[in-house]
Amino acid sequence: MKIAFLMRSLELGGAERAGSGLANYFADRGNEVSIITIHDREIFFPINSGVRVCPLDLPDISGLNIFRRVFAVIRRSNAIRKKVRELDPDVLIGMTSIMVCYAVMAALFTHIKAIGSERANPYKDGGRSMSLRMFRRAFSVLADGYVFQTNGAMNFFPKRIHSRSAIIPNAIFNPAVKDIVPAAVRQKTVVSMGRYSPEKSYDFLIKNFAGISDKIPEYRLVIYGDGDLREELEALVSSLGMEGRIDLRHSSDNVLELVYDSSLFVLSSCTEGMPNALLEAMACGIPSISTDCPIGGPAEIIKNNENGILIPVNDDEALKREMLRVLGDEELSRRLSENALLVRENYSIEKIGQQWLDYMTKIIGKQK
Repeated sequence: MKIAFLMRSLELGGAERAGSGLANYFADRGNEVSIITIHDREIFFPINSGVRVCPLDLPDISGLNIFRRVFAVIRRSNAIRKKVRELDPDVLIGMTSIMVCYAVMAALFTHIKAIGSERANPYKDGGRSMSLRMFRRAFSVLADGYVFQTNGAMNFFPKRIHSRSAIIPNAIFNPAVKDIVPAAVRQKTVVSMGRYSPEKSYDFLIKNFAGISDKIPEYRLVIYGDGDLREELEALVSSLGMEGRIDLRHSSDNVLELVYDSSLFVLSSCTEGMPNALLEAMACGIPSISTDCPIGGPAEIIKNNENGILIPVNDDEALKREMLRVLGDEELSRRLSENALLVRENYSIEKIGQQWLDYMTKIIGKQK
């Protein structure tokens, strides 16, 4: 089949990672795959030669007033629709809610099936105002299909679309790079990975690591990421006097090779869809702690105290307690590590990618 993705860019981000990984898998299976991006920016994730990337290089509209933004949206919609008609895919996948709206408009009055893909917590992202909530729900009804990562995310949307929707979790797009590392020989490092943005709550992680640092003097906290909050977080580290113990590093395309033998991974987010970073850390066998984010992404992955540990969002005492417990209990660390490896099978790109292909085939009524 002919498959096109519509994405903001191919920079670092969860939706970008999911879109590029699925596109590569679909192309490897013999499908004709394209990725249309709103912006022409640096490509962070590897893209197979069989995937056609079509950057539109459209201007950013986030800083415009309401009247100028309306005209900018119309111009942007026309540019997207022109490119979609040129590619003429069987299915157009909008990655994130805004891209779903553009995908629906681009596919109107054509044979092209528009499928939405919810990548975040819609209650947090789409529930900020009544107008935005209504706008988002209206376009979801116009989509031919919708893919959600959890039941919690699907329940935000009108029930009338549930029958033509599917729940498909994230895949592990980066294969685990090493075999399991025994707890006794792991690096004395606590790690986290993701964009330096508010929803990741890195200030929560930094403050609580600093709060127990005197009890684990041999350990460092290393966070890999890029984003607008980098300088603010660096200032926080400095104010806590933790420059030698907490290291904020830039993102890397080989980050798993750098973290696979860490002693602990922490996902500190206040909101998530289904976090790629958590899946990839567990696929490496890193003992992991995650906040129990709304809509249930981490809770879908982690069975508490079996293959990882869940804590309430923004619970300082729980995070400090559980970090100390994992780092101080070699048997617990070993059990969490060994059980975490099962995500390699449950969330493999082969398994998740095939679910996508089966669903798209159902939507467009075509045999693979």
